[in-house]
This record gives sequence, structure tokens and C-alpha cells, in this order.
Amino acid sequence: MRKAAIFSIFLISCFFISQQTHAQADFDEYITDFSADIVINEDSSFVVTETIIYDFNDNERRGIYRYLPYKYERKGTKYNVRIDVLEVADEKGQAMPYVVSKSGGYINVKIGDSDIYISGEHTYVITYSVSRAINYFDKHDELYWNVTGTDWEVHILEASISISLPQAINQEEWQLKCYTGYFGSEEEECKSSYESGSSVSFSSLREFNWHEGLTVIVGWPKDVVIEPDSRQQFGWFIIDNWPLVIPVIIFFVLFYLWYTRGRDPKGRGTVIPIYESPDNLTAGEVGTLVDEKVDLKDISATIIQLAVNGYLKIKEVGKIEKGKKPEDYELIKLREVDGSLKPYQREIMKGIFGEDQSKTISSLKNKFYIHLKKIKKDMYELVVSKGYFPTNPEKVRQLYLTIGIIIIFFGPFAIGFMGHVLAAFAVGITGAVAIVFSFFMPRKTKKGAETLELINGFKWFLSVTEKERLKFHNAPEKTPQQFEELLAYAMVLGVENEWAKQFSDMYLTPPEWYEGQTGTAFGAWYLASALSTMSTDMNKSMVVAPSRSSTAGFGGSGFSSGGGFSGGGFGGGGGGSW
Repeated sequence: MRKAAIFSIFLISCFFISQQTHAQADFDEYITDFSADIVINEDSSFVVTETIIYDFNDNERRGIYRYLPYKYERKGTKYNVRIDVLEVADEKGQAMPYVVSKSGGYINVKIGDSDIYISGEHTYVITYSVSRAINYFDKHDELYWNVTGTDWEVHILEASISISLPQAINQEEWQLKCYTGYFGSEEEECKSSYESGSSVSFSSLREFNWHEGLTVIVGWPKDVVIEPDSRQQFGWFIIDNWPLVIPVIIFFVLFYLWYTRGRDPKGRGTVIPIYESPDNLTAGEVGTLVDEKVDLKDISATIIQLAVNGYLKIKEVGKIEKGKKPEDYELIKLREVDGSLKPYQREIMKGIFGEDQSKTISSLKNKFYIHLKKIKKDMYELVVSKGYFPTNPEKVRQLYLTIGIIIIFFGPFAIGFMGHVLAAFAVGITGAVAIVFSFFMPRKTKKGAETLELINGFKWFLSVTEKERLKFHNAPEKTPQQFEELLAYAMVLGVENEWAKQFSDMYLTPPEWYEGQTGTAFGAWYLASALSTMSTDMNKSMVVAPSRSSTAGFGGSGFSSGGGFSGGGFGGGGGGSW
């Protein structure tokens, strides 16, 4: 009976041995043992020694390759771990030939001689240093390390790791966790062991199939290792996320261009009140010099100036309720266009009337907008020809604006070129910087800068109170005619209310060129307010074009941030034979 039992045990043992041998043979190639040793330094760097016993079986190969990830993402930005391969040797410490390269965010270590084929079991000892792979938290620091990686193309029969700190701590101060399986698995078929005050170890409790591995998390109290200061971390962040520097560089480049080419020359340096438009400039020209662009305010002020000069009349029409703004305004042509008008003024008259003698403001919708391009072109050519700008300010603005838009358009393509969504963000910011600078790049000439100072003196005169006006030397006498002639300038400079206030006690009769509501008390305030309202309505009508139909065609804490998993943290990668 006893002999039968012993014989049965012998048969069962032979069966399991044969099954294991058969299973290993079925693996073709496999890793008999993958053991790692990590020695953490006080400066938070550490040295990893991986001992990989690789069985090629009967296959003829040159050696193995091991790839280690060094590029990660953290809070939407790049985070690069520093890995330096120190040596590769066999189990006897004899150096082995290897080549290190970088590709796709991995450090690739190719071990072996291309002219020598090997088979059977071989041991590879890979030693490399790592920095920036420690996670720092408020109450503890930790190493979250993917020991084997989950990208091996072969089975791993055994896996283990030992980790040592630079100083001993109490056993209860250690925080230990390990995971096994495929990437993302929370399986814990592994065990941890407290070795001494400064070291712990982990080992797997089962074999790993292809793309399975061991991941460990080790935590310890603060101040065991030195945490990099904010300056170091910022420097690393900039190196890792260098596309973010592009907008800063472009900003300084554009600032230099603005400082040397876009900044206005210095004028006389003084502003004194003057009582008429400098250089006999029209209201539209004054507005263009002030903000370096032709806008709708300049055009509506020009229409008012044309009315004051007898070319047209403005009439309130439609249903009119006392105290409310008119339903519409009618512009009535009084004089034909003549040679005394500037090209942009002639184009405005043409845009309003065409072949007609009168037009309402509302009727300009879908029509006047086609004249805006030529009006602006004529105005820019005028101020350039008079020497106020060295070149068309709109073309300068459009150049930088176009560059900015093109840069933003190509932002998504930067993801493929630079390999990160952060690149697209940086390119977008760069484009936005160029767009912002486009508004500052037009520059005046010396004459333009000096004329702007005179315009500021003119604005001063238009906006002062009666008491301040009396202090001006040789200020002209106030007359209704003066109010009308300078009203368009006050409007384009944004001081029409201040200008009207100066004439509140003397301008009581409507001018010939404006017909308002009957029975309404008239005055300078009323006219300025009515014209301001008309300008607003006019601006809305000027830009409206006909509508067109369209058809619609990494690394949180493994203890405090929801736990860890197999394949998480730093380290990892995989390998195979070649």
C-alpha cells in the first residue's frame, strides 16, 4: 500500500514536470527570471539594475532589446524622466555590446553582436540611472514603478524587485502596494516583504503571459529624499515643454520690430490748445490719424461735415414720437460732387446717392458696404501722400494679422509635427500674439506724430468748460457757425457732448442742413444727440451685406489618488529578441 502511494506521487510529479517543461517549450522564447534592484539616492535620483535571464530555446538570435519609456504626460503637459544607460553585462560582470537610441518617447537598448548568433539561456544585466521619477506629495513621497513593463512579447516566469532608501525608517512608515497583469489591471497576485529599515522587496506569485507584468508602489515619509526646488522644477518644465517658449520668443521678436519699426517717432513733446483742425485736415482724416485706421465713425463724421458744407441735408422721417429717436433719417443731395471734394468724400457721396437725389439711412443696407473698400483705400492713400504715414497702415496691420491667422490655422498640424497637443496650444498662442501686435505695428512719420500732438491740442479746445476756455489766449469768439463747423471733429474725437455744452445757451435754431421734429425745443445738445443717434444707425446700415444661403453640410499617488494599477507609474516598456 505504501509502495503504491509513493508510486502515485512519483507519477503525478512526473506529469507536472512534463507539463511545465512542455509549457515552457510551447513558449518558444521566455524570460526565466526578471529581477530588478533600485537604490534611491538622497537627491531623489536612483540606479536601476535589471537582471534578465532570457531563454532563446533552440532559436538562433543575436541578443535582446529592452525599451524604456521616458516621455510621460502630467496634467496635460509633457513630463520627461531622465534615463542614462550606464552599462550592460552578463552574469559574470563581463561587458556586452549594446547600442542606445531614442525613438517615439522610448530609450531603446539593443544588446548583442550582429555577427554572432546565440541560443539557449543567457543572462543580461542592464544598469541605468533615473531622475525625476519620484512623486512628491504633502505628507509623503513615493516611487510608482512599472518593474517589468507590459510590452514584452514573451512570457515572464518570475519577477521580483528590491528597493533601498538612502536612510532607514521605521517599518510602520513604509507604504507598500503591488499590482500584476495587463495594463490597467488591479490584480494583486504579488507579495511585499520588509527586508530592513532601508529596504523592501516585492515578488510575483504567478507567471506572466505576453503583455503582463509587475508594478510596485513604495511610499515613505517626507525629508528622506531631497525634493527639487521650484526653480529646478520650472527649468525642467520649460525643457520638457519647449513649445511654450515659442510664444515668448515671438513676443520679444515682435516687440523689437514694434520698437524699431512700429513705434511712432517722438513729436515736439508739448500739447497746447489750438482752435482749428491742424493742416486743414477733414474730420475723417483726423479720425484716421488718431487711431491709425479708417472706421465707420470717420465715415459718419464725414457725412455730417458734407452736410455742414452744403452738399446734403439730413431729415428726420417716418413715425416720430416726442422724446424718442426718429424711425429713420433721409439724406437729401443739395449739391453735385465737384473737384473740391477729396476722393474718399466723392466715393461716400456716390455710395449714398448713386443716381438718386435722396436716400434713407435704412435703404443703404445691402448696398453701401460695397463702397467701403474704396473709401478706406482712398483715405489711406490720402494720409500717406500727405506724409503722415510712411506706408498704408492697413496693409501693415493686415500683414501681421494674416501671419497670426496662418499660424493659428496650422496649430493642429503642429500636433503631428511636434508630437503633443501642447504644441498646438503654443502655436495658437503664437498666432494670437502676432494678431495682438498687428494693431500696434502701423507707425506715423515724424510729421504724423507732430500733427497728432496738434490734434490732441484741438481736442483739448473742443472739450473744455466755459471757465477753462476763458483762460485760452486769443480763443475765437463762440458763434453758431463755429459750433457747426467743428461738430464733426468733436464727434470723431468723442467729445461732442462737451462741445455742445459750450453752446447750450446760444445755439437755439436748427441749421439749414438739418430738419428735425417740429415742436421740439432745439439746441446744441439736441443736435449733437440726434447726430450721434443717426451715426449709430448709419454705421449699422453701412456694414450690412446681403445674407447668403448656406448648407450644413501618469502619475497621481498610488495611495491617495484612487489607487494604482498594473502598468502605471514610471518605468515599464518591454522588449524581445532580435
